[in-house]
Amino acid sequence: DKDAVDAVDAILPAGTLFGAVLGNIMPEIITTSLGIALYGMFIAVVVPKARENRHVLITVILAIIISTVIRYVPVFSGISAGFAIIISAVIASVAGAVFFPVKEAE
Repeated sequence: DKDAVDAVDAILPAGTLFGAVLGNIMPEIITTSLGIALYGMFIAVVVPKARENRHVLITVILAIIISTVIRYVPVFSGISAGFAIIISAVIASVAGAVFFPVKEAE
């Protein structure tokens, strides 16, 4: 629905600004806890799909492998943990899209 997309596009910048401001005001223990909650939320979204779809599972495993390589191979030691997650997710997602394309419904 175009109206729903327009509403989300209007809200996202405000939500990002709100999150950035609150992230700087909140105590560290709360921001750390929210970071952990974000991982939990990600797992709650990905695990059910990975159980029902082998291609999703392979893509998730690829992301884990890439993340592990970035973490433990010394040449990548300058990459922050947050950026490593982004790199892993993007590379695995592109690989998943290339090797397991979703067929369009006609």
